Amino acid sequence: MIKKILHICALLFALLCCKLVAGLPEPRVVMVIVVDQLAYHYIDKLEHFFNDGIKLMRNKGINYERAFFDYGAPSTAPGHATLATGTLPKNHGIILNSWIRDDGKHIKCAHDEHDGAAVYKTVSSFYDKCRSARQLMADTLSDQLVMASNDDVQHQAIALSLKDRAAINMAGTKGKAIWMDFVGSRFTSSKAYFELFPAWLEQFNTSINLAHRIDFEWILRYPRSHYAYQFSHLHNYDYCAISQPIAGQGKVIFDEVLQHRKTHKAADPNADTDYEENGKNGDSPHKNTGTSLLCKTPEGNQILIDLAKLCIDQHLKTNNNGKLLLWVSLSSLDMLGHDYGPHSAEVLDMIYQLDRQLGNLMRYAQRRVGRKSVVMAMTADHGVGPLPEVSQDMGLDLAHRIMAPDLVKGMNDVIEQKYGLKEIVSFFKTHQFYLNKKVFDSLEAQEQKKILKTLKKHLKQQPGIANAWTYADLDEHDNPAFDKTMLYKNQLYPNRSGDLICMPAPYCLPSKHSTGTGHRTPYDYDRHVPLCLYGHGLGKPGSKIMQTVSTTQLAPTLAKLLRISAPSACVDPALPGF
Repeated sequence: MIKKILHICALLFALLCCKLVAGLPEPRVVMVIVVDQLAYHYIDKLEHFFNDGIKLMRNKGINYERAFFDYGAPSTAPGHATLATGTLPKNHGIILNSWIRDDGKHIKCAHDEHDGAAVYKTVSSFYDKCRSARQLMADTLSDQLVMASNDDVQHQAIALSLKDRAAINMAGTKGKAIWMDFVGSRFTSSKAYFELFPAWLEQFNTSINLAHRIDFEWILRYPRSHYAYQFSHLHNYDYCAISQPIAGQGKVIFDEVLQHRKTHKAADPNADTDYEENGKNGDSPHKNTGTSLLCKTPEGNQILIDLAKLCIDQHLKTNNNGKLLLWVSLSSLDMLGHDYGPHSAEVLDMIYQLDRQLGNLMRYAQRRVGRKSVVMAMTADHGVGPLPEVSQDMGLDLAHRIMAPDLVKGMNDVIEQKYGLKEIVSFFKTHQFYLNKKVFDSLEAQEQKKILKTLKKHLKQQPGIANAWTYADLDEHDNPAFDKTMLYKNQLYPNRSGDLICMPAPYCLPSKHSTGTGHRTPYDYDRHVPLCLYGHGLGKPGSKIMQTVSTTQLAPTLAKLLRISAPSACVDPALPGF
């Protein structure tokens, strides 16, 4: 009898779920706007000055006021991978933008080198590098949508960004990833996604003519005297990586701006941050200064939005019945924010401009597809912290810039003095220290433990370091109560994570740079991001949900709207509020 009652209850629950899903809109186009480095604190600070796209999403959409990334060092690649897979770095494997493998090899998350043989070269003749999602260890929402296609209906997933690691981790293996080749001043992709370079993308590259844009006039969104620019430290360029203002200053001459870039005290040459990859390493934007600096202005966002419009048009031309999942990662705020910091006039005005640009994209999509057939989500891949020196000027004495080279040197000096081993710490990446495996692995287990204990103790004694763990410490941690240690465990992955992991204190920034700012800490300014959903019939317009949610919940939510399976590694249910 009890079994029969339980069976009936299960059937009723299933019917109720079907009814609830049936009541949701079934969009033809879902756009996911990921604004790189758009911390939630910007929304709080600037809410009154939005009058277009962001305002519409706030007033007519569903707003999750407490959305967080549930790991300790948020950054570009892990953030995009988490949004696309619905799971954490400990599962999808993208722990950082790059890491050091146990064999000492430096691996960038979007690079593809399999068994020593490079594969999936890019299809652009200017950019013969290898790129794919091979390092991503979980399927994405893009994969699930494309796999839901059949002979009659072909769904598409396209991911756009200025950064390869953003586009690729959103596209997965089945979607199409397109990103900026800063060397060739053009958008490109790889043979993992296109066998031949698309003619429509070639035409777009020709039309934007990036290689010949040598200057740009950054016109402020509001008059200079407007209240939107009445904030403290707005024009303090003392601690910025570029000391010259460029917003509202007339023509921006890129060669002149570059002369005002301050030199940085570098750590080891293999250290890797968003800041560095936006400026100095490998396929660096600074090989073409005009393109890189143009992309640090609102024009960089506009170029991507124009490309997004073209993708919608192409989908409608070739795919009358299929759905389109369009990821648009707007990288310009991050590229600008690392240089100028979150208090600057440049960053604030870029967000005001973004408000208008998103409104324009939303109206375009609704006009082309139909108002009831478009859903837009807006979020970020991580937040950003203030420049430590600005925090000090504002009275936060605990704020501190931790110079990574000094940190590594101190650790190596301690071990050399106590054990006679030189250069035991080989690499520092963000919050992780990688040891010299050749030397360390040759030691007895007891001596290894002593060295790790010594290094951990030394780290904890350094100004600005709140805690430190070995890999084993985090791997064995199993505290049912949520704490910051769990945040770092959520970012642990075998053969990718460092031997020692440190947590900075609040408002303290481990960096290889003496100017500029970053993210990658476990505090709200880096983990707390906006999360909004807007579309016809989604829920109560303008609702603000105060329940704490995880960014891992976006993928299963969009899967529900698209009527497809959620990515297989999803760890959380869909978002509340529908």
